[in-house]
Amino acid sequence: MLNKLSLSAKLTITSALIVVVCLAISIFLMSWTMQTTVRDLTLEQAQEVGEVEAEKVKNQLDQAMTVAHSIVQSFKAIQATNPEDRQAYHNVLRQSLEANPNLAGAWAGFEPDALDGNDSTYKDSKEGYNGEDGRYATYYYNFGEGIKLSFLTNFSEYYTIPRDTKAPIIMEPIVYDIDGTDVLLTSFVYPILNDNGDFIGVVGVDMSLNDMSAAFNEIQPFDTGSSVNLISNQAKWVAFEKQEELGKDLNAENPVLAEAVPLIGNGEVFGKEDNDLYRLFVPVQIRDSKAPWSVLVNVPVSRLTQQAQAVQQYTVIGGVVLLLILIVALLLISRFMIRNPLQGSMGVITSLMQGNYNVEVKGQDRGDEIGDINRALEQFKANAERVSQMEAEKLESEKRASVERQEARMQMANDFEASVGQIISSVSSSAHEMRSSAETMSNAASQSSSQASVVTDAAQDASANVQSVAAATEELSASINEISSQVQRSADIASNAVEETSRTNQKIEGLANAADKIGEVVKLINDIAEQTNLLALNATIEAARAGEAGKGFAVVASEVKSLANQTAKATEEISGQISSIQGETRDSVEAIHGISKTIDSIHEVATAIASAVEEQGAATAEITKSVQQAANGTDQVSANISQVREAANTTGTAAEQVQKSASGLAEEAQQLESKVHDFIGHLRSVNE
Repeated sequence: MLNKLSLSAKLTITSALIVVVCLAISIFLMSWTMQTTVRDLTLEQAQEVGEVEAEKVKNQLDQAMTVAHSIVQSFKAIQATNPEDRQAYHNVLRQSLEANPNLAGAWAGFEPDALDGNDSTYKDSKEGYNGEDGRYATYYYNFGEGIKLSFLTNFSEYYTIPRDTKAPIIMEPIVYDIDGTDVLLTSFVYPILNDNGDFIGVVGVDMSLNDMSAAFNEIQPFDTGSSVNLISNQAKWVAFEKQEELGKDLNAENPVLAEAVPLIGNGEVFGKEDNDLYRLFVPVQIRDSKAPWSVLVNVPVSRLTQQAQAVQQYTVIGGVVLLLILIVALLLISRFMIRNPLQGSMGVITSLMQGNYNVEVKGQDRGDEIGDINRALEQFKANAERVSQMEAEKLESEKRASVERQEARMQMANDFEASVGQIISSVSSSAHEMRSSAETMSNAASQSSSQASVVTDAAQDASANVQSVAAATEELSASINEISSQVQRSADIASNAVEETSRTNQKIEGLANAADKIGEVVKLINDIAEQTNLLALNATIEAARAGEAGKGFAVVASEVKSLANQTAKATEEISGQISSIQGETRDSVEAIHGISKTIDSIHEVATAIASAVEEQGAATAEITKSVQQAANGTDQVSANISQVREAANTTGTAAEQVQKSASGLAEEAQQLESKVHDFIGHLRSVNE
């Protein structure tokens, strides 16, 4: 799908996709970081809330512990000055309660006779003393109706634990029904030790936790859904939204609360998600107590991510707006910086493809890839223009070479026709003359035979006819000399024909060599075309590697490859023509070799004729000698006449042979002339 889009559109889409991916990753990382940061900050804020509330609780509880501790100190002071003044102890308890209206009670209890040794004196007393044994067990309380005096009715854990541990304690909160109202009370107890460190009694104050619980219920540090609770050391609800749960143990079925119980007792900070809430436990360290309480801050889990989600939404909206702005900017930038310059370059390429080399290549001064493309186009334009000029020069050169070769072939054909035709004409004429001489010689031989017969029949007439015979033999000798001269001339002509044929053969071979050299040049041009094709292929591959940036160069490389293929095709056609010329040249060489063989045969025939003529000359010489001898004496006429008859027969036979040779020579000359005409006609008909 992207292949059908423009480069600027591809750049915009890919850039937008990259920005989307980067933006998504950035938003994810930012959201994750923001969520983690907001979570940490919220938890830190929750811990700060817990620490603030824990500090408030600590201050109130420490105040109660301080009051209890001050009562201990006051009791010790009384014991040091006036230990038997129980009213003084009463006054300390009452005054402490009056001075701290937030307290619900102040009390003290001693071991039997441990206070002043006068328990028996106060036996059955109703003024704050134990009525049974007179032990000091005074209890002042105030539940909104004024301070009232009573006594401790039992000595349970609030007494036994300090006694056994000799350490201050805070009692676990307990709900009491006071006048129909549930009051959550806790006690702050100090043991009283004598100078020897022995336990003698306890002092304590009571505090109502109802107001504290109500104050905690008003706290919503993170708006709706958040709350702050208070838990005692033994994991009992001190401040909780549900009033009926006050003073009761935490829900053991809740795994988070169950996990928190031992940690609360150890005074550790603990936090963990519990469904839709994040529960954070902050310890409350109380004065002189080893039993810390814990403030529980309940934070909605949504609160931990709410701000991060808001930031994420704003970030996504900002990212979308930024993406739209970036897309518009990329479209404008790609149009003005990439698309328009590339369209200009494509226009130049189109003009170059159409053969317009006058087009101006703009943007060569750019320092980017488009500038490189335009500079490459300028170089390609110059190269293409040079190639076009070279093609034109090549065509012109080929035309001139074709005309020159045609003229050379015509000139060679004319020269060959003139020289060989003259030789053939001479050979043919000599053959006719030789045949005429042979006929004459045959007739003379016939006459000699007739005369020999006549001489045989009439020896008496020999002497008279000797002169006639001598004249005839002289004519025969002249004819033989003439035949010998003609035969020698024919041999010379045949020899000249052999030489002319050899020279013609050398010219034809030179033509073949020139054709071979032209073939080598064509092969070199074909090799250059193949190398150009390979370079164009490499350029196409490099352009493909460069992707869209090399697309224009790929078009250039394709045009170079097309020119290389056209050059290779042209060289193949030239090679075919050269091969045709070479074939025709080889045929011409073979034809000339045939002519040379024919002329050699003519030369051999002429040589044979010359030999026969020489024999005939010798015979004629013998006849002449015989005639001369016959002139000297008729005695030898008969024998010489026989020799003359035999010589005449031999001469007739030789004449017949000469006649046959002359006829064969004439036929060979005609065949040679026909082949020469065919060769010349074929040579003249060969086109470039």
